[in-house]
Amino acid sequence: MAQVFKTTDYTIGKLMDDIEIGDIALPDIQRPFVWYKKISKVRDLFDSIYRGYPIGYLLFWENANRSDYKNIGFDEKKRKIPRFLIIDGQQRLTALFAVMKNQEVLTPDYESKAIKIAFRPIDALFKVGDAATDRDPEYIPDLSALWSGEGDFAIISNFISALKEKREITKEEEKTISSNIQSLININKYPLTALEIAPNLEEEIVSDIFVRINSQGVSLTQADFILTLLSVYWEEGRKEIEQFCIDSRKIPEKETRFSSFNYLIKPDPDDMLRVLVGLTFHRAKMKDVYSIIRGRDMETGEFSEELRTHQFDKLKLNLPTILDNTNWQSFLKILIGGGYKDEELISSKNAVLYSYILYLIGKQNFNTQNHELQRIIGRWFVMSSLTGRYSSSPETAFEKDLNRIKEFSHDGFISGLEKIIGENLTNDFWDITLVGQMETSSARSPEANAFYAALNKLGSPVLFSRKLVGDLYDPSLKIKKKRLEKHHIFPRNYLISKYGFDKNKDKAKINQIANLTFLEFEDNIEISDDKPSEYFAMVQKRFGESEIKEMLAEHAIPENFYQLEYDTFLQERRKLMAGVIRKAFNKI
Repeated sequence: MAQVFKTTDYTIGKLMDDIEIGDIALPDIQRPFVWYKKISKVRDLFDSIYRGYPIGYLLFWENANRSDYKNIGFDEKKRKIPRFLIIDGQQRLTALFAVMKNQEVLTPDYESKAIKIAFRPIDALFKVGDAATDRDPEYIPDLSALWSGEGDFAIISNFISALKEKREITKEEEKTISSNIQSLININKYPLTALEIAPNLEEEIVSDIFVRINSQGVSLTQADFILTLLSVYWEEGRKEIEQFCIDSRKIPEKETRFSSFNYLIKPDPDDMLRVLVGLTFHRAKMKDVYSIIRGRDMETGEFSEELRTHQFDKLKLNLPTILDNTNWQSFLKILIGGGYKDEELISSKNAVLYSYILYLIGKQNFNTQNHELQRIIGRWFVMSSLTGRYSSSPETAFEKDLNRIKEFSHDGFISGLEKIIGENLTNDFWDITLVGQMETSSARSPEANAFYAALNKLGSPVLFSRKLVGDLYDPSLKIKKKRLEKHHIFPRNYLISKYGFDKNKDKAKINQIANLTFLEFEDNIEISDDKPSEYFAMVQKRFGESEIKEMLAEHAIPENFYQLEYDTFLQERRKLMAGVIRKAFNKI
């Protein structure tokens, strides 16, 4: 096979200049910087370069059909279409560019922040900049000043002069300081080698190359490819998606209905991109979408700039729909109406995103009436969450769903989805499969979340309380102590003393989801480690016989639970919990 790449030697200074003029695309300046939570990596990177250590290869992909005169989405006077897309090395180049060009980066919370690395010239020590290094005259508090254009001699002289005002400096120290600062400034001459991949190579091959040469084996996602292209060809669209994601994380300062903020999901740009391409192209596999957006004809394999422009036009047409906060909030209300009131009850982000795509398809493509759409999407979300429909090979699974939807008649959206739901939530599922799946200790399992959501949906009170689970489960309540706590129906220490369980080895048995339910934290403290028969005798005095019986039923607890052996209790309660989930589902 012919070689698919060539090597090109750069200096850091040349790379920084090429990024600045746009010849090399660096989208991480415009997306959350992964290293921001570990700024020490940036410090170590500069330290390694300063000492002349190797920092690895870069991997570039030459941009197919590059045209400096046609640029989709942003002002061609300000920036040209890049010649290269960075496939591997984005974090290293982002760190270098942010510091050497004094550019802010986006934090994982989408806040613009500067990266500050300090340097002590006397012993060539690098530190993450903080208040202490800012005050210490021994440090250059921010490396960015070294490449500001002030001039090497002026930078060195000014530092030494300032230090002399604080202490005496020997000739030898002055020589060392001067030499070390000059060596640091000169890292812009540090050599780096880039492997440049041919432009028309298939993206699957590029991804395989990335995985093989990357020492940490980090998988290159197709979403990363597409977000890179958005930064290159459609910056306005990328910014709109990014702003939507930023707003979803921040409570609006003023009361407004036009915000994406919510307590269920904090989408990232690649999440909303999946929604956009799912609605636009009815595709779930990112590798196919990437090919389409690059302008590849799926039949001939050839690239076409005209086709690329056409595909971007389709995305631009649908972007307002997916980012419309009326659509977004109306969809989220469906999940809340099903009892899923907080993100800790969401066990599958994919189930949320794919349900949103179906919601938009039902509304836009099938003109489904709102009340029907709300009901079917609510049922679809619960079905897909409970069955783990999108937990394994989610793209493949959802693309199959999209292909089935293509075959629906114009008025067959509701009946078509209901048929799929019925194929999955059979009587055997409710009576056998779900009961078996509930033999788990995973507090965030889909089954546990579905049960807690069911308590919300059915308006159940907290166990041994007249307050509703749904009211105390409100995530908007800002209190230091949780009003609601999960309680072991058979307390942990009781199981250890009664059955000889080991608190570590038998943790999974003790923490079975069938042994947990909600209590107000005051009751949880009061019950403590009492045996079931003792604490039940105490709390039942607060309620009438019928009230306590109804309360136990609502929490799927056998009436005589305190008389049962632990294993028998777990078996009985799993069946009852499945029944509660089914009851809530049927009310959607």
